[in-house]
Amino acid sequence: MCPFMCWSTSWVLGMYCATNDEDSIKDGVEQVKQILTDNFVRPDEAEKIKSKIRETGQHTVIDKVSVKLNEKKDFYEAEFSNLGIKGVNIAPHYIKDYEKLLAGGIWCILKMGYMYDEEVKDISPFIIKSLTPIQMPNLDMNL
Repeated sequence: MCPFMCWSTSWVLGMYCATNDEDSIKDGVEQVKQILTDNFVRPDEAEKIKSKIRETGQHTVIDKVSVKLNEKKDFYEAEFSNLGIKGVNIAPHYIKDYEKLLAGGIWCILKMGYMYDEEVKDISPFIIKSLTPIQMPNLDMNL
């Protein structure tokens, strides 16, 4: 089983199945399956998802995100493992909150948008509207 499936399934199950009621757990498992089906980006479907973001203006995706500082332009750029896009501007507060984005990346659920600007050719039209890690972004050994 890939690491993503372990992290994401645990995270999503925790959100939707945190109960002892069997009916609620069954409903939660179905919701988890639907969330993964609708939002996990498979590399072979990346172009379809990018098109969906462009055509609808917004779509939620689950992907591994890594970030680096573009010191020439003085902003952080995100790279999406399965979606295959690079150079997406990411707000500095995400870096402050989730430093592991800078160190190998984190599996996240993101609300993505798209806004093409004819006059700004060297910046990605993809926009990160919200980002929530779905794996532990850091570990505090001082607990």
